[in-house]
Amino acid sequence: MVVGNVKVDVRLDKRALDRELMDRSGAVGFVIAGFAGNVTKEIKAVFRERAGGAWWPVASTVRRGTRGTHLTVTIKKSKAHRIVVKNVSQLTFFWEREGRMFYGPSVNHPGSSPPENLIQSGIERASRRLTFTRAAPRVRSD
Repeated sequence: MVVGNVKVDVRLDKRALDRELMDRSGAVGFVIAGFAGNVTKEIKAVFRERAGGAWWPVASTVRRGTRGTHLTVTIKKSKAHRIVVKNVSQLTFFWEREGRMFYGPSVNHPGSSPPENLIQSGIERASRRLTFTRAAPRVRSD
């Protein structure tokens, strides 16, 4: 079963950021933009390490609001695609939905949603790179 896209909202409190950055309040946008880049990079790295590849498109956007600066990370589900053998004579795997083994030269993959635990791992890895502590991000999954 393919669920819709996964959207993760990371909110950083502007007052806490300003307090941590002291007189460099103009740098808040640069800090958030740098963090956005790190989040995208770390999520893709976790996908490659633990899912065998960066199968799901990842994008980060930064916007200012009345309650602070917001970073939104959007990870889309993979599209339906055909998997065809390359270096072997046939594909062989257990097909859970049908409850049997599948053997054949190709299969139509329906696409998949990104695993939320991998997204959270990527965001947490990027968060560890932040040099301040009181403005640590609150991660919320929709």
